[in-house]
Amino acid sequence: MLLSHILPSLALYAIAKAAPSPLQARQERVEHIKWTSCGSIQGLDIQCGTLAVPLDYTDPASNRTLKLVLRKIPAANAPSKGSILLNYVGPGLSGLEGLSIFGPQQLNITGGNHDLIAFDPRGTGNDSLRFTCYDTEQERVLAQLNDRPLFNSSDVAPGEAWGLGRLLANDCGKAQNQTGELVGTAFTARDMMAIVDALDEDGLLRYWGLSYGTILGATVAKLFPGRMDAIILDGVVNVREYYQGSETIEGFTDAEATFDIFLDACIANPVQCPLARNRTSSQLKNAIFARLEHIKAHPLPLLQQKLLLNYATVKSLIYNNLWFPSLWPSFSMTLDALLTNNVTAFEKAFESQLGLLGVGFGTESRYGVECSDILTRNPVLFIGNSVDPTTPLVSAWNVSAGFRGSVVLRQDGVGHTSLAQASVCTSNAIAAYFNHGSLPAPGTVCPVDVGTWSS
Repeated sequence: MLLSHILPSLALYAIAKAAPSPLQARQERVEHIKWTSCGSIQGLDIQCGTLAVPLDYTDPASNRTLKLVLRKIPAANAPSKGSILLNYVGPGLSGLEGLSIFGPQQLNITGGNHDLIAFDPRGTGNDSLRFTCYDTEQERVLAQLNDRPLFNSSDVAPGEAWGLGRLLANDCGKAQNQTGELVGTAFTARDMMAIVDALDEDGLLRYWGLSYGTILGATVAKLFPGRMDAIILDGVVNVREYYQGSETIEGFTDAEATFDIFLDACIANPVQCPLARNRTSSQLKNAIFARLEHIKAHPLPLLQQKLLLNYATVKSLIYNNLWFPSLWPSFSMTLDALLTNNVTAFEKAFESQLGLLGVGFGTESRYGVECSDILTRNPVLFIGNSVDPTTPLVSAWNVSAGFRGSVVLRQDGVGHTSLAQASVCTSNAIAAYFNHGSLPAPGTVCPVDVGTWSS
């Protein structure tokens, strides 16, 4: 985004400001967390709590605080061996929502011996520091009228993107000039250690970060290397690119390969994939691209959703559905309706796809985090899929190079993070790491136990 190009050093500045001094290895405990029962997720009891943390770690004279909202899935096997903190995609998304979706699966994978804790990072969710660039909903709606995903839909798209970026940077700069710098990754890393201290366990961080959570994990591991117990970075983002403000150039390395695997899987399952229609993968790819080119000049009005379906929206829909192969059977029906110009069927299928158009990105809070943003005590475990459309395996190797003694486990599957496809081998490796501190052997490759076309 333009904002990160205009202010590429802001994230590095935030790390420098929020970095702990050598004498501050352990933070002063603000308070203990009082957990209360607050419902259930897939039959598992959930506990909720809050924690007051310093609003600005760089100002020791200030007594202003920020209240973090936390949720916990207690260990299935008592007594608990401690807590594992979790963080999901983003930046700018709610960790509480991620726990609701993935928490039960992660409890099973880790062996059920640890409490799993998620929280809304500062600037997200509904906290008092929520990063927003507009005072009213009307202002936000008016701004979003200009916010059209452009990609390479025309020869004027780059200029429009630059102009829209300047508008956004101006709005956010004015609205967040007082506290905007306090929502960066380095401050959230300090919040994580405040949570660790408030838990009053062994003072060490156990953590499983996915996607943007790998940036947060790499940051906290560098800030507090002596306090890391077991750290898994899964679906790795190239942290160097992120902090240099170059977006995720490397992140799209495997996007085309993932799309090709989707097409191949469709052709191999013609009964479940209406897109196949006695075509080869190459013919199907050409048909999809031809339809995209047509939509460039002839956007499709969706009367039911009151939405003009343009080239960029369809590209976004395709890309975001590549993240999880479990979505592919249903998405193939959506795409088939589009290719056959069955607008009624497409509108019905598209309704369930709307949530995917913003997957991985919060509202303006994403920009706030992006633009504000030594040996570890124990080695870090990196996990990457053989083909991942948004966090390729090469990023896991690149970031691992900065953590001596770390290991990269390759899950021989497709999709975004190891949760995209089940693997007993990967689950055993994760459980062994969290429960016994043992890493898989360098070069370990874990097969997946579900195919790419499992409805």
